[in-house]
Amino acid sequence: GFYIGTDNGLYVSKDENTNIKGRSITPVIDVLNGVRIRCLKEDSKGNLWVSTTGKGAVEIEKNGQYTIYNSENGVSSDKIRTTIELKNGDILAAGDAGLTYIKDGKVLQNIGEKDGLLNPKMLCTLELEDGTILAGTDGNGIEVIKDGKVSAKYGKAEGLSSEVILRMVADEDGGGVFIVTSNSICYMESDRSIRILDNFPYFNNYDLVGNKNGMLFVPGSAAGRA
Repeated sequence: GFYIGTDNGLYVSKDENTNIKGRSITPVIDVLNGVRIRCLKEDSKGNLWVSTTGKGAVEIEKNGQYTIYNSENGVSSDKIRTTIELKNGDILAAGDAGLTYIKDGKVLQNIGEKDGLLNPKMLCTLELEDGTILAGTDGNGIEVIKDGKVSAKYGKAEGLSSEVILRMVADEDGGGVFIVTSNSICYMESDRSIRILDNFPYFNNYDLVGNKNGMLFVPGSAAGRA
Protein backbone atom coordinates (compact mmCIF):
# COMPACT_ATOMS: atom_id res chain seq x y z
CA GLY A 1 0.00 0.00 0.00
CA PHE A 2 0.83 3.68 -0.17
CA TYR A 3 1.33 5.16 3.29
CA ILE A 4 0.62 8.79 4.10
CA GLY A 5 1.71 10.46 7.32
CA THR A 6 -0.36 13.49 8.31
CA ASP A 7 -0.77 15.84 11.23
CA ASN A 8 -3.71 13.71 12.35
CA GLY A 9 -2.47 10.17 11.93
CA LEU A 10 -1.35 7.50 9.48
CA TYR A 11 -3.39 6.41 6.46
CA VAL A 12 -2.89 3.92 3.64
CA SER A 13 -4.21 3.81 0.09
CA LYS A 14 -4.05 0.55 -1.87
CA ASP A 15 -4.55 2.12 -5.30
CA GLU A 16 -5.23 5.42 -7.00
CA ASN A 17 -8.99 4.99 -6.74
CA THR A 18 -8.98 4.38 -2.99
CA ASN A 19 -10.13 7.07 -0.61
CA ILE A 20 -7.13 7.50 1.69
CA LYS A 21 -9.10 7.84 4.91
CA GLY A 22 -11.32 4.96 3.91
CA ARG A 23 -8.54 2.38 3.97
CA SER A 24 -6.85 2.45 7.35
CA ILE A 25 -4.22 0.33 9.04
CA THR A 26 -5.59 -1.46 12.06
CA PRO A 27 -4.98 -1.53 14.92
CA VAL A 28 -2.12 0.91 14.46
CA ILE A 29 -4.37 3.62 13.11
CA ASP A 30 -6.18 3.72 16.45
CA VAL A 31 -2.94 4.28 18.31
CA LEU A 32 -1.87 7.03 15.90
CA ASN A 33 -5.26 8.71 15.61
CA GLY A 34 -4.75 12.45 15.99
CA VAL A 35 -0.97 12.06 16.23
CA ARG A 36 1.41 14.13 14.10
CA ILE A 37 3.55 11.93 11.82
CA ARG A 38 7.00 13.33 11.08
CA CYS A 39 8.67 10.59 9.03
CA LEU A 40 8.07 7.14 7.52
CA LYS A 41 10.92 4.69 6.87
CA GLU A 42 10.96 1.03 5.86
CA ASP A 43 13.75 -1.16 7.23
CA SER A 44 15.45 -4.13 5.53
CA LYS A 45 12.95 -6.54 7.12
CA GLY A 46 9.99 -4.74 5.60
CA ASN A 47 8.89 -3.16 8.88
CA LEU A 48 7.58 0.40 8.77
CA TRP A 49 9.03 2.88 11.27
CA VAL A 50 6.78 5.83 12.07
CA SER A 51 8.30 8.87 13.76
CA THR A 52 5.75 10.89 15.69
CA THR A 53 5.28 13.92 17.87
CA GLY A 54 3.98 12.61 21.17
CA LYS A 55 4.03 8.83 20.65
CA GLY A 56 7.74 8.31 20.05
CA ALA A 57 8.75 5.84 17.33
CA VAL A 58 6.31 3.14 16.25
CA GLU A 59 7.48 -0.02 14.48
CA ILE A 60 4.77 -1.67 12.36
CA GLU A 61 5.46 -5.22 11.25
CA LYS A 62 4.15 -6.80 8.05
CA ASN A 63 1.51 -8.72 9.98
CA GLY A 64 0.12 -5.52 11.48
CA GLN A 65 1.60 -5.95 14.95
CA TYR A 66 3.32 -2.88 16.31
CA THR A 67 5.74 -1.77 19.01
CA ILE A 68 5.88 1.70 20.51
CA TYR A 69 9.26 3.07 21.60
CA ASN A 70 8.82 6.05 23.90
CA SER A 71 9.73 7.44 27.31
CA GLU A 72 7.93 4.57 29.02
CA ASN A 73 10.37 1.98 27.69
CA GLY A 74 13.63 3.90 27.65
CA VAL A 75 13.55 6.44 24.83
CA SER A 76 14.67 9.88 25.96
CA SER A 77 11.82 11.73 24.21
CA ASP A 78 8.31 11.08 22.89
CA LYS A 79 9.00 13.54 20.06
CA ILE A 80 10.90 11.66 17.34
CA ARG A 81 11.63 13.35 14.03
CA THR A 82 13.26 10.59 11.99
CA THR A 83 14.71 7.08 12.05
CA ILE A 84 17.40 5.41 9.93
CA GLU A 85 18.61 1.83 9.76
CA LEU A 86 22.33 1.49 10.41
CA LYS A 87 24.60 -0.91 8.54
CA ASN A 88 24.61 -3.30 11.50
CA GLY A 89 20.81 -3.46 11.50
CA ASP A 90 20.24 -1.17 14.49
CA ILE A 91 17.60 1.54 14.20
CA LEU A 92 18.73 5.04 15.11
CA ALA A 93 15.89 7.33 16.18
CA ALA A 94 16.47 11.08 16.41
CA GLY A 95 14.29 13.55 18.24
CA ASP A 96 14.00 16.48 20.59
CA ALA A 97 16.22 14.94 23.30
CA GLY A 98 18.93 13.38 21.15
CA LEU A 99 19.57 9.95 19.66
CA THR A 100 18.28 6.49 20.57
CA TYR A 101 19.66 3.14 19.36
CA ILE A 102 17.06 0.34 19.04
CA LYS A 103 17.76 -3.34 18.32
CA ASP A 104 15.50 -6.41 18.36
CA GLY A 105 12.70 -4.61 20.14
CA LYS A 106 14.87 -3.09 22.85
CA VAL A 107 16.33 0.34 23.52
CA LEU A 108 20.12 -0.07 23.62
CA GLN A 109 21.38 3.43 24.29
CA ASN A 110 20.41 7.08 24.43
CA ILE A 111 22.79 9.91 23.57
CA GLY A 112 21.65 13.27 24.87
CA GLU A 113 22.78 16.49 26.48
CA LYS A 114 24.38 14.74 29.45
CA ASP A 115 26.38 12.61 27.01
CA GLY A 116 27.96 15.59 25.29
CA LEU A 117 25.40 16.84 22.77
CA LEU A 118 25.53 20.63 22.98
CA ASN A 119 22.08 20.81 21.36
CA PRO A 120 20.11 17.56 21.67
CA LYS A 121 17.30 18.61 19.29
CA MET A 122 17.95 16.54 16.17
CA LEU A 123 16.54 17.26 12.71
CA CYS A 124 18.33 14.59 10.63
CA THR A 125 20.99 11.89 10.76
CA LEU A 126 23.32 10.14 8.31
CA GLU A 127 25.65 7.17 8.69
CA LEU A 128 28.97 7.36 6.83
CA GLU A 129 30.76 4.37 5.31
CA ASP A 130 33.02 3.95 8.34
CA GLY A 131 30.04 3.88 10.72
CA THR A 132 30.40 7.46 11.92
CA ILE A 133 27.06 9.16 12.55
CA LEU A 134 26.46 12.75 11.46
CA ALA A 135 23.63 14.24 13.50
CA GLY A 136 22.13 17.48 12.20
CA THR A 137 20.85 19.72 14.97
CA ASP A 138 18.45 22.62 15.27
CA GLY A 139 21.04 25.31 15.88
CA ASN A 140 24.34 23.67 16.76
CA GLY A 141 25.51 22.39 13.41
CA ILE A 142 26.49 18.76 12.93
CA GLU A 143 27.38 16.62 15.92
CA VAL A 144 29.67 13.69 15.12
CA ILE A 145 29.02 10.36 16.87
CA LYS A 146 31.77 7.74 16.78
CA ASP A 147 31.48 4.39 18.57
CA GLY A 148 28.45 5.61 20.50
CA LYS A 149 30.11 8.80 21.78
CA VAL A 150 30.14 12.45 20.74
CA SER A 151 33.54 13.02 19.15
CA ALA A 152 33.37 16.31 17.22
CA LYS A 153 31.19 19.13 15.95
CA TYR A 154 30.96 20.99 12.63
CA GLY A 155 29.62 24.53 12.67
CA LYS A 156 30.12 27.88 10.96
CA ALA A 157 33.79 27.85 11.90
CA GLU A 158 34.17 24.66 9.86
CA GLY A 159 32.44 26.12 6.81
CA LEU A 160 28.69 25.68 7.33
CA SER A 161 26.48 28.55 6.22
CA SER A 162 24.10 27.96 9.12
CA GLU A 163 24.02 25.70 12.15
CA VAL A 164 20.42 24.62 11.54
CA ILE A 165 20.76 21.38 9.57
CA LEU A 166 17.60 20.27 7.76
CA ARG A 167 18.89 17.36 5.63
CA MET A 168 22.07 15.46 4.85
CA VAL A 169 22.32 13.29 1.75
CA ALA A 170 25.27 11.11 0.78
CA ASP A 171 26.83 11.90 -2.60
CA GLU A 172 27.19 8.46 -4.16
CA ASP A 173 29.35 9.78 -7.02
CA GLY A 174 31.66 12.19 -5.21
CA GLY A 175 31.98 10.42 -1.87
CA GLY A 176 30.93 13.47 0.12
CA VAL A 177 27.73 14.71 1.74
CA PHE A 178 25.25 17.34 0.59
CA ILE A 179 24.01 19.41 3.53
CA VAL A 180 20.80 21.43 3.40
CA THR A 181 20.94 24.19 6.02
CA SER A 182 18.33 26.80 6.87
CA ASN A 183 19.81 29.28 4.42
CA SER A 184 21.92 27.41 1.87
CA ILE A 185 23.25 24.13 0.51
CA CYS A 186 26.71 23.04 1.60
CA TYR A 187 28.97 20.15 0.63
CA MET A 188 31.19 18.10 2.91
CA GLU A 189 34.11 16.56 1.05
CA SER A 190 35.38 13.07 1.84
CA ASP A 191 38.13 14.67 3.96
CA ARG A 192 35.33 16.33 6.04
CA SER A 193 36.09 19.85 4.81
CA ILE A 194 32.93 21.88 4.13
CA ARG A 195 32.14 24.48 1.49
CA ILE A 196 29.03 26.46 0.58
CA LEU A 197 27.52 25.92 -2.87
CA ASP A 198 27.34 29.63 -3.57
CA ASN A 199 25.89 29.38 -7.07
CA PHE A 200 22.65 27.72 -6.02
CA PRO A 201 20.09 30.53 -6.32
CA TYR A 202 17.59 29.61 -3.60
CA PHE A 203 17.84 29.35 0.17
CA ASN A 204 14.52 27.95 1.40
CA ASN A 205 15.21 24.30 0.56
CA TYR A 206 13.96 21.14 2.26
CA ASP A 207 15.69 18.11 0.80
CA LEU A 208 17.83 16.60 -1.96
CA VAL A 209 16.59 13.71 -4.06
CA GLY A 210 18.81 11.88 -6.53
CA ASN A 211 17.94 9.72 -9.53
CA LYS A 212 19.79 6.91 -11.30
CA ASN A 213 21.28 9.33 -13.84
CA GLY A 214 23.26 11.24 -11.24
CA MET A 215 20.94 14.26 -11.22
CA LEU A 216 19.79 15.89 -7.99
CA PHE A 217 16.41 17.49 -7.44
CA VAL A 218 16.01 20.11 -4.73
CA PRO A 219 12.51 20.48 -3.25
CA GLY A 220 11.99 23.97 -1.88
CA SER A 221 9.54 26.82 -1.58
CA ALA A 222 11.02 29.01 -4.35
CA ALA A 223 9.36 29.11 -7.75
CA GLY A 224 11.26 28.90 -11.01
CA ARG A 225 14.24 26.88 -12.14
CA ALA A 226 17.84 26.81 -10.89
